[in-house]
Amino acid sequence: MSKVVNYIKNNYIFVGIILLVIILFTVLVVVRLKDKNQNYSWSPIEGEVSYDIKKHEANEYKIITVEDQDIAVSYYRNWIYLVVNNPEEAYKLLSKNSLKEYDTYEKFLAWVNRYKTVNTQNNTLKGYSLKKNGGHNEFVILSSENMKYRLFEYSVWNYKVEIIGQERTTNSTTKLVTTKTTGKTTKAN
Repeated sequence: MSKVVNYIKNNYIFVGIILLVIILFTVLVVVRLKDKNQNYSWSPIEGEVSYDIKKHEANEYKIITVEDQDIAVSYYRNWIYLVVNNPEEAYKLLSKNSLKEYDTYEKFLAWVNRYKTVNTQNNTLKGYSLKKNGGHNEFVILSSENMKYRLFEYSVWNYKVEIIGQERTTNSTTKLVTTKTTGKTTKAN
C-alpha cells in the first residue's frame, strides 16, 4: 500500500488530472442519459411565451411529392370554401374575364346565391386538365355538380378563378375520364 501512497505523493498533479477526467466523463454520461427524452424550451425574446419542443419522430421532415391533381383539388376546395363561407374573398380571386361578367360584388353575390346548394361544400373534383401557359399554369376543372372553372396559377397559392359555367352533358357528348396512373383528364369517345 505504501507504494501507491508514494506514487500519489510524487505524481499528485497527474493523478488529479486523471480523477478530474473521470469525474467529467461520469457527469457527461449522466447528463446525456437524463437529457435524451427531455423537453426543451426556446424563447428568443425575454418575456415571450416559451415553446416546448420535444425530441420526437414527428418533428422530423419528410419529402413529399405534390402532384398536379393534388394542386387542382386544393385550389378547388379552397375556392368552394370561400364561395360558401366568405364570398367577399372569393370575389377577390376572380380573373379579369370573370370580373367583366361580374363587375360588381352584388352581381357575383347573386350568382353565389343561385349556385349555392346544400351539397356545394361537399362537391368534389370530377375531372381536370392542366396546360402550362408561359409563366403560369391553367387548370380547367369540372366539379361533381358539372360546374366548370378555369384556374390560373401564377405561383403557389396565388391563383385566379374564371367561372366558365354549367357543363351540359348527354350520353352522346364527349366524357372526361380520369386515368388511374396519372389522375389527368383525357377525352374518351
